[in-house]
Amino acid sequence: MKLAQFWGRLKPGQSIFGYKTDHLSISIEDAEVILLRSAEGGRTISPDIVIPIQAALDANRSNSLTPEHVAAFQAAYASLMKQAYDISVKSIALSRDTFEDIIDDAEVLVKYASETGIAVPASDLTNIFAARDELQTGSFDISTKSNFYASYSVVTKLLGDVTANTIRNCSSESTRAILRRNRVWAISITVIATTISLLTFVLDSTSSKIKEDIDSASSLAAKLRLSFPGGTNSFAVNPCAEIYKIVALPNGVHISEDDIQLLQSLSSKIREIHNRSIKLNITMRSVECDPIPSCSQNTDYLRAKRHKDRKYLTEVQPKNEMDSRAQLEINPAISNYAADSLCKIRTLQEVRSFAENVRDNYGALYGGISSYALPILYAVLGAFAYRLRTFSETIRRRTYHPSFSDSARMITAVIAGAISGMVNPAHSLSLSPLATAFLVGYGVEIFFKFLDSLVNAFGTSSK
Repeated sequence: MKLAQFWGRLKPGQSIFGYKTDHLSISIEDAEVILLRSAEGGRTISPDIVIPIQAALDANRSNSLTPEHVAAFQAAYASLMKQAYDISVKSIALSRDTFEDIIDDAEVLVKYASETGIAVPASDLTNIFAARDELQTGSFDISTKSNFYASYSVVTKLLGDVTANTIRNCSSESTRAILRRNRVWAISITVIATTISLLTFVLDSTSSKIKEDIDSASSLAAKLRLSFPGGTNSFAVNPCAEIYKIVALPNGVHISEDDIQLLQSLSSKIREIHNRSIKLNITMRSVECDPIPSCSQNTDYLRAKRHKDRKYLTEVQPKNEMDSRAQLEINPAISNYAADSLCKIRTLQEVRSFAENVRDNYGALYGGISSYALPILYAVLGAFAYRLRTFSETIRRRTYHPSFSDSARMITAVIAGAISGMVNPAHSLSLSPLATAFLVGYGVEIFFKFLDSLVNAFGTSSK
């Protein structure tokens, strides 16, 4: 087939790709979609506008447009655009529904109205069903279309925000998938946030208890009595090695029960500080070296254990246990009280340094998590709570419509949660920072209104 013959077989106003090429045909099709969108929005269009547009549409599709059709269409189209000025031409190009689709939508709305007890005027029902009958027979009358648009507008006004698309959305599989995805995300974030909150609560309690034990142990150490005669050997370089040596006390000198209880209390506090510090250090991946019995011995023991050197383990482990017992426990025989006291004071100094370093590491790491990471999680959790609430309400009212604003709200909640720690919008309320972050994520609009008020106040004060 020659190109000229192929071109001659095309309909007027149509390209080889099947699209309209003249502006008049495009305007006529746009006018039809504007009528449909106006009817969906409950906007009543006069028959004086609908009839000329439908006549031009039918004539254009049958290739029988006349100058009279064009003149009447242009006048009606101008009047239509005055009434439907807010309908975007871009949205028209992306949503060209057929007249059959609009009839299906009208029947869906009528069915919903009857199920919910909303009375639809009988004349409007007649016009909608008449359009369906004529569509099936293929003999459309312009007045039938005009009456259909008017009745369709009445039905959409009666139902308000409920449309055929929202009714279909409420029972579609994609909506169920969105609900399942939201449920999984909400539960996952709740589990993560709760786990981190519980962990930080326990570790905060441990850190605070270590601080209390250090203060108590320091006070006990200051009360120890070290002026016993015969205790000169206890002032050796390593007093812990002297505690098992028997040092006789002069006649008339004795160790009171209060002295023993004081030493025992100090030893108990040192063990508590040491045990809690080890647990807290484990959460830091043991970055600090445990001074009991000594860092070098602990390193050698761990290296031997890693390489499974059984011979070395049998030599080092008993030595570690013996040194640890001398540093953390008093000699039951109290054979050298002064040496035992000095040993516990030196052990307290080493354990106290170890514990304070662990607390500093914990404060740096988990303090940052509590101040910045957790507020973001709770803000996102609040956004999911708002999203699920609105989701359930729109499903119940049959007004659910998917929107990109949902993902935008999640991003906004992340931003609001990140800065809620620096700018506390609930400073006048007795709320914890995490509760504030949750409320910020739940009501991001209120949070940004608060920021706007701050900006306005700043601008006012700077003038």
